[in-house]
Amino acid sequence: MPREAIAMTRDELLAFLAVQRWAALATLDPDGTPVGDLVPIRLDGDELRFAVPRGARSHANIEHDPRIACAADEFPAYYEIRGVVAHGRATVRAASPLGPDWIEYGVPLDDTSSFDFRKIQRKY
Repeated sequence: MPREAIAMTRDELLAFLAVQRWAALATLDPDGTPVGDLVPIRLDGDELRFAVPRGARSHANIEHDPRIACAADEFPAYYEIRGVVAHGRATVRAASPLGPDWIEYGVPLDDTSSFDFRKIQRKY
């Protein structure tokens, strides 16, 4: 039996990210080991912005290798789980609204994966 299509449309994805405030950020240590951090996020047009503390491990990792993944999700109940993962190369943006101890990066939303369990028709 083929899987149901539960990916978000582009408009649904943007609406979902517009209300999210936190995401899991994945960066790579210099030896290639993945590292995860919880970061504040905001949507800016077709770009996801996130901030990390200056000098933090994630900051050093992005400066060494800008490839990142950022995952935002919500899960009030099983058939209401939704999420988006954005993959790409982080680029430095304007000063962070969180202050001078933070650095803000952006990642374009041109490589994303999404899911919305509310679209599941065959509920078991």
